[in-house]
Amino acid sequence: MMHELVLDLELADEIVVSRTSATAGQHRCLPFIPGATLLGALASRMYDANDPRMYDLFHAGRVRFGDARPLAAAGGTWPVPFAWHSDKGGDPPQRDGRWNPRAIASLVAVGVKDSAFLQAQQIREGFVGETDMHARPRTRYRMKTAIDHATGSAAESQLFGYEALARGQRFRARITADDAGLLQTLHAQLGSVLHLGRSRSAQYGRARILSATQPAPAASPCLPLAELDGAWHLVLWLASDLAVRDVRTGMPTFTPTLADLGIDDLLAGVPAVEKTFVRPRRYRPYNARRGSHDLERQVIGAGSVLCYRLDRRPDPAAESQLGARLAASLGEHREAGLGEIVLDPALTRLLLQRNPEFVAAAAAIPANPPARPDHPLVAWLTAGEQRDKSEFEANAWAEKTLAGLCGAYASARRYNGIAADLAYGPGASQWGRVQETAVSTPGREPLLATLFEGDSAVCKKGDEDWGTASGKPGETFRTWLEAAVRQAYEEGVGARGVIRLAALARADAPWNRTHNKGDAA
Repeated sequence: MMHELVLDLELADEIVVSRTSATAGQHRCLPFIPGATLLGALASRMYDANDPRMYDLFHAGRVRFGDARPLAAAGGTWPVPFAWHSDKGGDPPQRDGRWNPRAIASLVAVGVKDSAFLQAQQIREGFVGETDMHARPRTRYRMKTAIDHATGSAAESQLFGYEALARGQRFRARITADDAGLLQTLHAQLGSVLHLGRSRSAQYGRARILSATQPAPAASPCLPLAELDGAWHLVLWLASDLAVRDVRTGMPTFTPTLADLGIDDLLAGVPAVEKTFVRPRRYRPYNARRGSHDLERQVIGAGSVLCYRLDRRPDPAAESQLGARLAASLGEHREAGLGEIVLDPALTRLLLQRNPEFVAAAAAIPANPPARPDHPLVAWLTAGEQRDKSEFEANAWAEKTLAGLCGAYASARRYNGIAADLAYGPGASQWGRVQETAVSTPGREPLLATLFEGDSAVCKKGDEDWGTASGKPGETFRTWLEAAVRQAYEEGVGARGVIRLAALARADAPWNRTHNKGDAA
């Protein structure tokens, strides 16, 4: 029998949970707190080598620490399924903090030709719950510099940045186990403060366990079986990353079969490629106890959808065993939250409908807040709140604009006939100069003048890289950036948005990396 414990975490500080374990470059933050991070934090508080229960809690895989995802007003959330698509030139899939179901089509339920979209675009950001609220955690970006221990001052050329989950937010994690007694041991941590993520010795990392439900048997899962196109299908919506290996070669695979998932003894079928939507991810988790990184994990990202066309529907006995296996997660590293499958019937229904039918969230009743006292502390806190809001808006604008920049690089390579192993356009150092200029010259007109006017401009007219044509009439990387800078000020994000955009372009520039750098060195 499966038992579960639900923990709600409130962030007392900003928390850095980076997408990669790199020590250089711009750090981008995960929109959730990984289960492995929660496991490590609890183990550091509770571990007692003389207690035989510690092995079952943290090593045997009998307890599975799920990812902590953003908590919405209506309850927990799940990563948006990558089977959801919208029309690239049509209505946005979310507006004013709510999902727009008429602009969303699930390509599990219908084919791309039947979606009526001129150009289908995958939805990759945000979290979904039982209501139409669009959940997305707030983040903050801070620039920092390393300290030279010899002088006690800032070290030369050691500027770096952290993107972190903003404080004050709440996240919910599910911990499942085969033994209710093990969960009862964890329940004793209610009210304690955990230290999570990177830079815990500085200003980051504190999270408080606000509440927890009593251990109870988990409800019977809803099997994700559906009759589509005249045949039975198994549709797996990944609530967390999935690490799985090919049973024939032992190598990580991103196209697992039923045998790779370990359920081929219960089901017979083949992958339904046209209804499968996968995004891979790889990372090396850091083990603080050993002071080193573990082996690299190559995983199928949370939100991916795996679909299998079955020869027939399984019999009731096989369905019961299948439900138990899916509830206990699939693949490797399950103790760290990997392999979790969405089995909530209300959510599974959203994936199998052409347009998701949400339950409308109750409208919030506006309340008249009390007048803020005229006090220096209140003024200081208000200013910090406004900075947090500005940072969030700048990050959102930069991530949206970065997609257009990626398209410009791809279009420029095709238009100019540039070989795949050759770099082109502005590189990391040039984007770094744009970032530094926006930091030192935040005003609109001075920034435009410094970037684009005169012989000493950062983006000169005659520069070969900035002058690379993107393929659109009259557009180069220089004109594209100038339009983006003007747009940043028109949309109210100003220099903050330009700084964040340049930082993302500098860090996430696989389009401009040659494939033979090792040979060149």
